[in-house]
Amino acid sequence: MSKKWVFGWFVAGVITGLAAVSVFYTLIFPGPEIVATDEELAELRQIEKSNPEADAISALRHGDRRLLSVMGFAEHVPVATGDVTGSRIPAKHGVRMIKGTTDCIRGKEQFRLQPIAHEYARKYNCVILREAAAGASETLKPN
Repeated sequence: MSKKWVFGWFVAGVITGLAAVSVFYTLIFPGPEIVATDEELAELRQIEKSNPEADAISALRHGDRRLLSVMGFAEHVPVATGDVTGSRIPAKHGVRMIKGTTDCIRGKEQFRLQPIAHEYARKYNCVILREAAAGASETLKPN
């Protein structure tokens, strides 16, 4: 065997050993948990307690026809049939992103609140679109 092969195997062994030590060290000394700030979680916490249907009706009464979006790898506008992000619907109504939604989850609470925010946005958007299709009845006109 040539010296180049021996050196190559030695380097591979050293790299593998360092990687194993790094993983082992991380398991023993995990460091502090990185969590989202209260500011980042404020809207998510509020949404957990809110009624999306009532909130959508209230928004329509105040002239706000925007759809809600959630952030993941990209911004999504959830509705009953899936996602209308790429359609003309968000451009027609406008979009407001729910703060605190992300694909870079920091902490257990933010992880727990992500699907709640997605479902809230879906229900909220369904009411907005249903009322827009119905011509926003007299009861929804601003006072």
